[in-house]
Amino acid sequence: MVGAKLVMAKPGGHQDPAYLVQTIQRENVTLLQLVPSLLEIILGEPGFSQCSSLRLVFSGGEALKKRIWHEFKESSAIPLINLYGPAETAIDVASHDCRENENAEIIPIGEPVKNTR
Repeated sequence: MVGAKLVMAKPGGHQDPAYLVQTIQRENVTLLQLVPSLLEIILGEPGFSQCSSLRLVFSGGEALKKRIWHEFKESSAIPLINLYGPAETAIDVASHDCRENENAEIIPIGEPVKNTR
């Protein structure tokens, strides 16, 4: 509806951070959604800081730890949104814009998404 395309990792590709970074760069991925444990792994990949096409990163499906958020913000100026929802259906029902001054050990799941309570 907006002219974007969906890029999915090849089968098993989610287990190879170098492949994921290369795919982000090659396909000019602008929005990235992944679980915090994969975010932590991809942050350790040297080429991640060169993923200049990224505009926004969503993380959900697990608790987002403060340590991972700090690693992310130190390696990137890209906004990070923490998502929460029933993992069985991959529906996000709450979101939290991670901020510079996050203080909790685990980042909050946030507020209900628009038009919900």
